[in-house]
Amino acid sequence: MRTRAGRWGIDAALGLLALVFAAPSLTYPLSRDQALYWYVGREWLAGAVPYRDMVEHKTPLVYAVYALGIALTGENMWAIRAAEIAATGFVGWLAAHLAVPERRAPLPAGSLGAALLVASVFYYGYLPFQDQGHSEIWCALFVAASVVSARYARHPGRAAIAAGVWLGLAFVAKPPALAFAPLVVAALAGRRAGAARWAPLASLGFCAVVGAVAAYFASRGALAAMFDVVVRANGAFALEGRKASTAGEWLWRLWKALDWFQPWSWI
Repeated sequence: MRTRAGRWGIDAALGLLALVFAAPSLTYPLSRDQALYWYVGREWLAGAVPYRDMVEHKTPLVYAVYALGIALTGENMWAIRAAEIAATGFVGWLAAHLAVPERRAPLPAGSLGAALLVASVFYYGYLPFQDQGHSEIWCALFVAASVVSARYARHPGRAAIAAGVWLGLAFVAKPPALAFAPLVVAALAGRRAGAARWAPLASLGFCAVVGAVAAYFASRGALAAMFDVVVRANGAFALEGRKASTAGEWLWRLWKALDWFQPWSWI
């Protein structure tokens, strides 16, 4: 009993430290991009429809998160920060479970608390306030949930469907989430009968989410506008907006890309 209490005590202490590290974000104001998401979310609650009545180029999940925060807590700047603290905690919790080789195997002592702390430090220690409050944390959360579901959910069929649904939500948060689809397939491959049997069910779950989102905007007369903004405008920006014309610009872009994916380089 003492051993078990001590094990959970380590996790609780590290988890509390993770929360303390993240808590100052509750005082952060909204930056330029966050204010746009907040505005779209508020107007969505009031009856307007993103893309049809307001032009902002993100996929819709981040607006839904802001709208939910406003619906639950009113018009303020801290609700999205509280939601992100919760999301970061869930990312740490899922990461800890991914380190366990078997579904029912217990977590090693301190591993959950360590995962919570690492998630908090990497998110709040690396990103300044203007780079928080975006869709990436939700994309990371749903991708992690997809892999954990594919690997550990009890029934393989339900695991595949759940993995597809989570990946669909990640896609609605940030379309590059599809780059992580091979991880989901690999997790399903480890199940009985392999990925060939369960991948179609995962695809069904994915298509159900994406299809429901498309159907909603189509029913509001906003699907064409959504395609125009999210696909065409973003595509034009990716192709034309940030072209590198010299070797120096290419090297600078490469450095920024490496720095973005190596947050520990600034710790």
